[in-house]
Amino acid sequence: MPEETENGEPARRLINLVGIPVLNVSGEASYHRPYAHCVATWLNQAGVKTEYVNREDVGLPGNGHQMMSEKNSTGIAKFFMSCWIRTF
Repeated sequence: MPEETENGEPARRLINLVGIPVLNVSGEASYHRPYAHCVATWLNQAGVKTEYVNREDVGLPGNGHQMMSEKNSTGIAKFFMSCWIRTF
């Protein structure tokens, strides 16, 4: 049974994405920051396993949403490779 949304209605299932893990990452200066966690919540309600990470919470502070263009992109890539991608 789908999880209910805030208004009590069942969330629609995104059947083409079920089974594909999603990592939603947000940087402090990203214009997506105010609502990025909402996207992760919505995806989870729709049956898509989604993890939301604020980059400063994992030791990668600053930056916007184009993280591979940033000066600390090597550290960001190492985080993805060691802490997330290898778990799937």
